[in-house]
Amino acid sequence: MIEVISGGLYSSIQDLGRRGWRQLGFARSGAMDPLAAQAANALLNQDGNLAVIEATLIGPSLRFHCDSAVAITGATMTITIDSAAVEPGQVHAIKAGQTLTLGRAKHGCRSYLAIKGGIDTEPVLGSVSHQSQLGLGQQLSVGDTYAIRPYRQPVPICHSWVGLVWPLTPVLGCFASAQTDRLEHGLTSLCQAPWQVSPQGNRLGLRLCGDPLSYQPATMASEPVLPGTVQLPSNGQPIILGADCQSVGGYPKIAQVAESSLTTLGQLRPNQQLWFEAISLTEARARLKRQHRHLRQLRLSAQQRWQQLEPNQ
Repeated sequence: MIEVISGGLYSSIQDLGRRGWRQLGFARSGAMDPLAAQAANALLNQDGNLAVIEATLIGPSLRFHCDSAVAITGATMTITIDSAAVEPGQVHAIKAGQTLTLGRAKHGCRSYLAIKGGIDTEPVLGSVSHQSQLGLGQQLSVGDTYAIRPYRQPVPICHSWVGLVWPLTPVLGCFASAQTDRLEHGLTSLCQAPWQVSPQGNRLGLRLCGDPLSYQPATMASEPVLPGTVQLPSNGQPIILGADCQSVGGYPKIAQVAESSLTTLGQLRPNQQLWFEAISLTEARARLKRQHRHLRQLRLSAQQRWQQLEPNQ
């Protein structure tokens, strides 16, 4: 069992989201940075869809009541087990009675804590992901307890850069969407200057600040949207939809962030600067394939490290 000593700024249970329910208005939800979430589970040699804890900007403090093993990826937070500092992107053993604390994020926005064997929470509509607007899933609060499986065996030396945030200016690859032609100069106008993330953002979407974009006003019926859709309200300041976004929207859809860039989107901090980069659908698919290949290589490497311990277990 783990006990929540501090919930951090905003920490919740997430997996890879609810699939097949958007036609009924349910958000997909799931990890804002799906690559980091899967990488954390891969380091522990377990299914990428197992529940993880998503910590935002300031992480939680958790007391373990049994031996376990953990891996933390995503944002670069200060991490301690009791008073000892540990590094992200690695597997760490934890003893019963020890406290794991995720502090402030130095780079990036969200860290992902995976626990060996997963976290025992009840799924709703096929997912354990927290969605605050509908009251689904779990947000961590002081005093909460969650069941986990004890793990008392040695852990391998296993680490990876996959899913970790680097201190670079973020760039979101995007391609044309349904109403891109309403923009003056098309995607060029979105990509020609940097944007800044407004503090008024959350898992539903991020508002951007910059020189307003011009488009041809027109009435339009609501159309399907999904995480990564770039909408343009009448003030000319774009909104990028996040994992908890609605299923339909009435603002013009001026671009779509490529799926491979959702990992970058999930790590954007308030007041951070970012750029858009126009890419083709072919390039978007190629980037996603490369990302999947890196994750697959991590899984295979971690699996070999864990299997090497089997004769001793």
